[in-house]
Amino acid sequence: MKAYQQLDSIYKVYVPGRVLTVLGGPEANIFVSRKGINCFSTRIIYTDIAKELGVSLIAELDGEEHRRYRKIIEQFLSTNKVEQYIKTMALVILNLSNNWQLGQRWQVQVDDLIQKLTFVQLGLSFLRGQKCYGRTTLDYTILIKGLLYFKCVCPS
Repeated sequence: MKAYQQLDSIYKVYVPGRVLTVLGGPEANIFVSRKGINCFSTRIIYTDIAKELGVSLIAELDGEEHRRYRKIIEQFLSTNKVEQYIKTMALVILNLSNNWQLGQRWQVQVDDLIQKLTFVQLGLSFLRGQKCYGRTTLDYTILIKGLLYFKCVCPS
């Protein structure tokens, strides 16, 4: 905000390895809402992050493919949708950690644990309480592909 007030709505930021151009303020919002879809790509920024993490991210998609995945995800992860599944998600964590003992020392594969939690929570949230009326096999197939796209596959 300080940079926007001092430098105007367009300015450059120097970070290690690159220079970023920043658009700020109401002018930027107007420009992005009208023309941004044709001018910007998040792929440039997120491809390196995805490569480093060894995963695929929706943020590195552009255009129609990005909109399609967002539309699918928003059906299930909007605030009002997620609220109804908080209890289920908490139960998944409690069930997964049920055998852990206080003071117990063991090595946790954090990546595998987070992937398993994410997959189980999203899967249960999707399946529980979702009426099948109006949903097609394609909807379910796209959701499963989306989950696999994020590499949220439970380790065996």
